[in-house]
Amino acid sequence: MKKLKEKKKLSEVIANYQDGDSFLKTPIKTILGKGYKEKMIIDEPCSFEKLDAIIQKALNKYHENGEKNPLVIGAIPFDTTKRPVLIVPQETLVLERENISEDLLDLPYILDVKKIKQLPSAKTYEEMVQQSIHRIRETKLEKVVLARTLQISTSDRVDLPPLIESLAKTNTSGYTFAINTGEKEINTLVGASPELLIRKKGNTIIANPLAGSRKRTHDKDEDARLAASLLNSEKDLHEHKVVVDMVCRELNPFFKTIQAPDQPSILYTDSMIHLSTTISGELKDPQTTSLTIASALHPTPAVCGEPREEAFQLIHEIEPFDRKFFAGIVGYMEANGDGEWIVTIRCAQVKENQITIYAGAGIVESSVPQEERAETGAKFQTMLHAIGITGENN
Repeated sequence: MKKLKEKKKLSEVIANYQDGDSFLKTPIKTILGKGYKEKMIIDEPCSFEKLDAIIQKALNKYHENGEKNPLVIGAIPFDTTKRPVLIVPQETLVLERENISEDLLDLPYILDVKKIKQLPSAKTYEEMVQQSIHRIRETKLEKVVLARTLQISTSDRVDLPPLIESLAKTNTSGYTFAINTGEKEINTLVGASPELLIRKKGNTIIANPLAGSRKRTHDKDEDARLAASLLNSEKDLHEHKVVVDMVCRELNPFFKTIQAPDQPSILYTDSMIHLSTTISGELKDPQTTSLTIASALHPTPAVCGEPREEAFQLIHEIEPFDRKFFAGIVGYMEANGDGEWIVTIRCAQVKENQITIYAGAGIVESSVPQEERAETGAKFQTMLHAIGITGENN
């Protein structure tokens, strides 16, 4: 694994990306994985404990063969009974934040779109929301996250480097990623998530759950008004608290100490305004891996619901598509267990000239179907803007 001391342009790193490579950009480092020494696609149901052991075995093997600090880049589906993808790159470039210059070109990436299909339709999605509200009222279910997709056909094959650059340019504080999840063909999971599931460095852990959203307007006064409305919304504060409480509860057994503010703050992305809480703590056992900690949280109420099992069951009952890697986790882990795992939202699967974009909204008893549908439409905008599609797709 190469670590460079001199500054390198992010645009040059992305330009070196080829189909099948792996790319991750986080606030602390940028990783480009060229090809792979080993690609592990596990078809049988695999617990996180077993997955962690598989990763540790692979990393130990390459470490013993002389690599100073090998890493695995991975994508794990929403449904953990489905196959994860783990990659040990053939060659890995790692750039720490201070060694990269983010001077990206401000050029639009425009695709010639032939067709856009909603699945489910906006009307059906609103009916799904209403069905969920009824279930919440009648059972112990407190929150469920419902998703929908845009399936886009383009005239030409999607060129990934300019798409990655477009995402990185407009989502500078988030987590940009591109990972080939296909087995025998290129099928790239690409996106720019704002949500960190877990970061481990030594014995320090940080999590940053998001829940409660408004569509960003980029009008300073209006965005300030929307942020204030979020901070005073009983519905959104409740939705956010459900997530934060679960994260603190699940992390507590791992921690000597844990810190979480009493009230959320505001996080702005290119297309959304979110309620955000940064949770930090010190591990009891520094040998605990980042994936072990991520496994305790996935899937969080921010992408599934609460209680988890009831929400997961309802999602499988009424969503008319397989989420695959949407609402899963994507990230990397080093040989010492350090790493970052990101919630796979604001993303798409790209295969030749087909793009499937995903977005979800958290449903609680006080939800309004039309507003939740509009929220998913707003969340589509991160990917739509990146491929040059403007206007509403609600």
